[in-house]
Amino acid sequence: MATHKFKTPLIVGDISNRITVDRLELVSISINFQSVLDSVGDLPAHAKFWKDRVIVSCMLRHPDTDWTHTVTLAPFNQKHKEAKAMWERIKTEFPDFEKKILAILAPHLPEGTIS
Repeated sequence: MATHKFKTPLIVGDISNRITVDRLELVSISINFQSVLDSVGDLPAHAKFWKDRVIVSCMLRHPDTDWTHTVTLAPFNQKHKEAKAMWERIKTEFPDFEKKILAILAPHLPEGTIS
């Protein structure tokens, strides 16, 4: 499990349930790069358009307490450009990412080929 160790531990929780967090493990990552149908304001359906909405969400866990923290980069929290940049970086670091995921899923899909 990949772990991010903090220079300075953080205290989370409330007065009666305090947890000192000194490191977090990456336990889940979700990437949605499917375009969505959108519109500006409350316009009729014919005024809608396809918009690229990359969403990257990572869940991290403190191994000693199981406390979790989720970081989500998405259009609704003004982090769309960061999410898109993160997805582009993932594709650069792992150029066949999508194909490898499909290859792993292939036994659970109808027979076919990956391109």
